[in-house]
Amino acid sequence: MRLAILGGGRCAAAYGKAVGEVSGLELVAVAATVNSARRKMVLAEQLQVPIYDDYKRLLAVEKPEAVIIALPPLLHEPAAIAAAAAGAHLLIDLPLAPTMEGCDRIITAASRAGVTLMTGHRHRYFQNIAAARMMVNEGELGRLLFSITARYWPYFSSDRSSWKYDVKLAGGGAWLTHGIHLVDRICWLHGELPEAVTARMLFSPDNPHMEISVVAQLEFPGGSTAAIMLAMQAGKTVEYNELVGVDGRINYQTHGPLVLTNNRALVTKIAEQGGNAGVAVLQEFIAAVARKSEPAALVEWGREMVGIIRAGYDSVNLSRKIALPRSS
Repeated sequence: MRLAILGGGRCAAAYGKAVGEVSGLELVAVAATVNSARRKMVLAEQLQVPIYDDYKRLLAVEKPEAVIIALPPLLHEPAAIAAAAAGAHLLIDLPLAPTMEGCDRIITAASRAGVTLMTGHRHRYFQNIAAARMMVNEGELGRLLFSITARYWPYFSSDRSSWKYDVKLAGGGAWLTHGIHLVDRICWLHGELPEAVTARMLFSPDNPHMEISVVAQLEFPGGSTAAIMLAMQAGKTVEYNELVGVDGRINYQTHGPLVLTNNRALVTKIAEQGGNAGVAVLQEFIAAVARKSEPAALVEWGREMVGIIRAGYDSVNLSRKIALPRSS
């Protein structure tokens, strides 16, 4: 299947590398729409494919059978609609779109064009997160009580794409561009969607629409709670993840050790062995295209993740807890 990547950032480069490890895929071109000339040169050297400035021109000239959309969030919707109209199957990295209405328009466009649509949930394929999910499901923690997920890092660095500092392209700051991946991970680990969201945010003094610090709480119907903390201006990178149940707890790093401790005095340590989450996502995408069907659960889940993110912003704007509609 001839595949193109719409986007030229770190995520796009990671997917580009993964394509070479997946049988049945051929990377034919990349559209680095908002990237610098230097970045385009680096991509051309790394991936050995034509680099386009305009994704519409790429679609017209290369006519890919499928595309990965890894553009700034506010470009996801127009790019997805254009690619679907060109007959290309769609793999869209989170967020599907910055708003629920945008998600619905993408879903409608894909359905009308008869192409497969899938959202990319890369965190599910990280070894430690998959292991933690299995342990929770097997009852190692007993009833899940709460989880804590924290990430602080110096976000504003010279090696990042400039669009990430432009709300007109990014659609938001830490909560939308990074928080959605953590929300996706946490809901998957808890095994359900939250019924309420509360959030507080601090915004950049240089950009009042870009949140640089977030503390959010997700309340789940089963009684458990998740706390999420993000800070984009910390002096160094710090990550902390913990799942706590009545019978034990799991501490893990996304790419590092995992430690399970439960009431049977069992301690399990799992070292991250690497692997490429992008490869696993692409393999699932190929399978969905071959079946000529959408992985509907993933698409709807991806849409629900956007709803949680929007509820977080609503909580800040209205200074109150936001109840989420029950998923049918």
